[in-house]
Amino acid sequence: MPRSLSRLLGDDSKQRLALNELQRMTRDDSDVRLIAEILARAHSIIRSLGLDPGDTTAEEVYQALQAIAPRAENWAPFKASDWVLLDIDGQVISFHPVDVIDNYHHQLPLGQHQTSRGRRGLGFEIARRYKDHPKTHNSTVERVVCEGGICYIASAVGEPVKSESPFQLPVASSKPKNCKSAGTPLKSKKSGSKKSNKKPSKT
Repeated sequence: MPRSLSRLLGDDSKQRLALNELQRMTRDDSDVRLIAEILARAHSIIRSLGLDPGDTTAEEVYQALQAIAPRAENWAPFKASDWVLLDIDGQVISFHPVDVIDNYHHQLPLGQHQTSRGRRGLGFEIARRYKDHPKTHNSTVERVVCEGGICYIASAVGEPVKSESPFQLPVASSKPKNCKSAGTPLKSKKSGSKKSNKKPSKT
């Protein structure tokens, strides 16, 4: 089961060793429960896209996500998908709304698509769960995830590792990010304080 999580994170040998060590600390099915939750959430999103999780291809799921991207900000299934990824036909697809929107903005085809936000979210969730486990110590978990490169995933976008994974959802549009209008000057703020409307008191 650590191999399944490692595949979603990027399939690195250091990550697999770290996940195995975390599993030895807890000696339970924490990793199995996490994988089950990921599958349940991913399948729920796929059904919301109008597809059958048991009979759909990676390309079909990816194109359906591209179609929903302009409405991602208000689409309810994305509210709890920031650490949800799924391996379909050998392609790891991220259901993190920022990945979905970025892939749409840049018109990235399947195989060149982005999953960094989803991997970052999963890194957060793994660290959070094992730190909260009654059989582990925070400092040990932090050492293992950092040595295994999982904390690097969590901070891959230049943000500090936190106990939560909040994100600001960008608004999707049909215009690529690099097509911002140029040459529009910003209005400068007027300097100086406003004149008081109070009349001077008579003596």
